[in-house]
Amino acid sequence: MSLDQNALFEKLLEQLQWEEAKSSPFFQDAKIDRLEVHEQSLRWQFDVSVPRILPFEVFNDFNARLQSSFQEIAKVSLNITPANDHFNEQLLRQYWQWIVVNSGVTSPLIQELCEDRAPSIVDSRVEFMAENEIVKNFMTNTALGPIEEMYQKAGFPNFTIHTIVDETSSQKNIEALKKKNEVQNAELVKKANAAIKENAKKRANHPGATSGSAII
Repeated sequence: MSLDQNALFEKLLEQLQWEEAKSSPFFQDAKIDRLEVHEQSLRWQFDVSVPRILPFEVFNDFNARLQSSFQEIAKVSLNITPANDHFNEQLLRQYWQWIVVNSGVTSPLIQELCEDRAPSIVDSRVEFMAENEIVKNFMTNTALGPIEEMYQKAGFPNFTIHTIVDETSSQKNIEALKKKNEVQNAELVKKANAAIKENAKKRANHPGATSGSAII
């Protein structure tokens, strides 16, 4: 007699050596909706239902145990469907680093940005503050699609991350660049003046010398 979906999930927890999770409220009535096996690519996909979006620590533990338990026979991916998919900014931010690293986006730029920044919720809208238009375009055209998709696989609802240029940061960068240019220009003027004085000194010491021949 085959096991039902809830019993299959409990059996999975036993295989993961995670007995304490059976009594956890986060996995109450949890079940395996589907196990998709790709034999040629040696990839297994677990579709799991839970009461609500898992706290990140629980999700991370669950995913890590899955990867470790099946690493010798298959590469495992996890799709979570919560009965209640409500989330707040704190939960969104807790998942951010993991989501970015596992989204498939490999550009050093996005990795660097996401280490320092995380999205916020403003008037029920998810927003990401970019330093400038270049970063905004990169995020919009390249990174946000895979990141949003990975959030959904982790149990979040379908949402769009709106990228906005951080005008304060952008203005600070502009001012810093201005100051840098001013310093460089001052150095150039200083060097030019020193060169003029040196040439004048040489001409004073050698009145008959010329710096070149005139062509008429």
